[in-house]
Amino acid sequence: MAGIDLLALEPTKISRNLRGKFLLVYGLPKVGKTTLLSKLPHSLILAFEAGTNALNNAYVQPIKKWTDAKSVLRELRKEAVQEKFHFIGIDTADIAWNLCEKYVCQQNQVQNLGDIPWGKGYALCKQEFEDFFREIAQLGYGICFVSHSAEKTMKDEKGNDYTSLAPALPSRPYDIVNKMVDIIGYIRAVKNYDTGETKTYIFLRGDDRFVAGSRFKYIEPKVEFSYESIANAIYDAVDKQVAADGTGAATEVYNPFYQNMKEKTFEEVRAEAKELWDELVVKTGSEENANKISFIIEKIFGKKMKLSDITEAQKDLYELVVAEMQTLVK
Repeated sequence: MAGIDLLALEPTKISRNLRGKFLLVYGLPKVGKTTLLSKLPHSLILAFEAGTNALNNAYVQPIKKWTDAKSVLRELRKEAVQEKFHFIGIDTADIAWNLCEKYVCQQNQVQNLGDIPWGKGYALCKQEFEDFFREIAQLGYGICFVSHSAEKTMKDEKGNDYTSLAPALPSRPYDIVNKMVDIIGYIRAVKNYDTGETKTYIFLRGDDRFVAGSRFKYIEPKVEFSYESIANAIYDAVDKQVAADGTGAATEVYNPFYQNMKEKTFEEVRAEAKELWDELVVKTGSEENANKISFIIEKIFGKKMKLSDITEAQKDLYELVVAEMQTLVK
């Protein structure tokens, strides 16, 4: 990540570009959730469960175990892959969590997360699941999570229980996904008893009957269930927000927050450190600069070591060293 310069910050602009948006859609089986994933622009579906047999001309990567997902993540870091795919569909998030649980259990040689002492297993699994999807987001991809629907017991503001439809995700992964997504949409077929016609809608605002919601203040409460309708609802909501704020046009740049947070590779950080060392020490012959850099490294790592001793696993700390070295140049 580039050095932070607060004086260079500019005000955020809401983006009309759907790339970099995060959604969670849920509903009954065969309502069209997986089909939606195939309609997202430049999408890759991570099929954690079988359900893509009816899709034509879709990019589908089967995921049978969590290590498959981690292998996909390594691929998603490649620039060529980022150019080809813009959206990652997770079908389903329910099964993804199950596979993550099995992975953590295998790591710790136990049968169940509860067998890991002091409740540590649940914390490890939650961290693994969160880190995986957070990195996909930080790479600049949009994500659409799919979940089945289930009746769950909720509490109202007075503490009374009531039943509502909600994503079938267990509470721990749901908390992670819920905090991450811009939209939670509930998909349901609605019959018009006057005409006998049945249409499928996605509800973008919830009530006591079902969970749904959006970060977009002006989004329609429901639209017909199709990629085009959902996209247009987001476009309209963004335009209304911009008009209400009086801040000018929305940006077309996708996911501007994460674009500004692009991570450098270890090789890039190491090359930058070498360039700074050459400028500060080799070309000048300055022993004073060499001592200052040694002090920076010891301060950050807590021990004496050389730049060449820093490993890839320590990249974040390496970036701090480079940032401190840059101040010596200035």
